[in-house]
Amino acid sequence: MKKTRILVLLSVVALLLALPAMASAQVKFPATIAGVAMIDDEKAEDGTMVTAMVGDAKIGSVEVMDGMFAFLVAPSVADENKGMISFMVGEMDAMSDQEVMLEAGIEVMGVMLDAMTIPPGDTVYASLYQVWPSGQTGMAKLTELADETRVELYVNPGAMMGTMAGVYSGSCDEMGDMAAGLSAVEDGMSESMVAMALDSLRDGNHVIAVKSADGMATVCGAVPDMDGMAAMPELPMGSPGEPGEKGTDGDRGERGPQGIPGAKGDAGDAGAGGAAGAPGAKGDKGDAGADGAPGAKGDQGDAGATGPAGAMGPQGGSGPLPIIALIVGIVGIIAGGAAIVMGRSS
Repeated sequence: MKKTRILVLLSVVALLLALPAMASAQVKFPATIAGVAMIDDEKAEDGTMVTAMVGDAKIGSVEVMDGMFAFLVAPSVADENKGMISFMVGEMDAMSDQEVMLEAGIEVMGVMLDAMTIPPGDTVYASLYQVWPSGQTGMAKLTELADETRVELYVNPGAMMGTMAGVYSGSCDEMGDMAAGLSAVEDGMSESMVAMALDSLRDGNHVIAVKSADGMATVCGAVPDMDGMAAMPELPMGSPGEPGEKGTDGDRGERGPQGIPGAKGDAGDAGAGGAAGAPGAKGDKGDAGADGAPGAKGDQGDAGATGPAGAMGPQGGSGPLPIIALIVGIVGIIAGGAAIVMGRSS
């Protein structure tokens, strides 16, 4: 009894220990891939087989119902065959509108498969130019499918929108009758099948045009001829519009970085002489000069004229008169000589 209880207890403990490991194990889900299968632009009939492959490995095959298919790929198969999936509709290779990489747990819905019973032939492109300054432009892709032509349009929006499309005879400048109608342009695109061989459209006399609701063409382009040439339409000029109002001034831009200093210029011509300055103030009196050197001695003057003889004094003895007379005579001689010297000096 005790052994049984011990075994039960050990089993419970082992189960409890295993629960975290079981909870932490990653759960993988099947890969889900679903979409629509088309043959020659029509839904594939019920019962048509859609096959998915990765390389040469077939990973699943299902029947179409109301044009739709769906795959559930087991996680183990997805893990063993990771890679890009290719599809077949019936016995034909199908083009997929999106790339599907097989991986466990992925969910890819809305895959569009397109298979063609007639392999596409030549493809040409026609540029669509604006007409009557509509602002619209575009491109047409024409693909040969036996005696029919698939026409795909891609049109850019513009000031004047056109949606009604067709193939017309003539040229864009002189458009004739409609040769074939095309599906209306929606969200800038259109795809149509034309019951005309591509070669018959490449005779240099067919154009593709998109028109507005009032029947005025907004874009037009010539289908290239067999040499690949296509005439461009002439764009008629409308009357000039009124000048628009002046917009508000923009904000002043930020100051740009300082430029590199310029090279030093040549020296300019000398300026004109300035005006004469005001007279300077009178200077202070200078110091007295040094004494001059003594003058040279003058030449001796000529002898003066002999004075008149004095009157003979009375004869007498040797009194003072003769001496006085002599003195007066000497003084006269000296005075005469001085007068002569002064005359020369002056």
